Amino acid sequence: MRNSFVALLFFASTACLAGQGLILTDGNREARFRKDAWYEIAITPVADGVNLKNATFWYGNSLEVKNDTISLRAEKITRNRQVLDVGLSDNFYFPPSTLSRRVPVREVLYVKHFKNSKTIKRKQFRAAAGGVLFFSGVLTGLTALAVENRSDRQKLLISGGLQFGLGFAAGISSTTKAYYLRSAEKNWLIRKK
Repeated sequence: MRNSFVALLFFASTACLAGQGLILTDGNREARFRKDAWYEIAITPVADGVNLKNATFWYGNSLEVKNDTISLRAEKITRNRQVLDVGLSDNFYFPPSTLSRRVPVREVLYVKHFKNSKTIKRKQFRAAAGGVLFFSGVLTGLTALAVENRSDRQKLLISGGLQFGLGFAAGISSTTKAYYLRSAEKNWLIRKK
């Protein structure tokens, strides 16, 4: 009986620890996220404001907030840089058991929340597929203008419209709400537990 109680107490405490994560508030609403969920964090120097051209993006899980510092076990880091008029991007991948990386809260531009890593990959694939369909729809519509036969032109316009619409819908469905901690409009704050 005593061993069962100790085991139950142990599992309950680990469930509480695993359930603690990030709590954001905008003054009226709260957004709660589990620690074991997946996150995208955009990091920019405070001097850059909301400029994402020189941002670093961390993708990972096990997010924690302590003493005005966010730590995340990042499995992928993407660093964007603007050099003259050329945008450069570097990707760094880390094994899942990597130690947590830390950043001051004041340098975090936004936080995006995902259910798991597969959700991130699905949304990225949907965004790419949507972009291809969107632009192929535009090109098909422009091609239709050059066709002289009226029935062929109508078929091309319908096809281009469908591609354009499907691409637009796929692009919209791939977006994820960003909780901006620093922006010109509305800021979310990390609530202390």
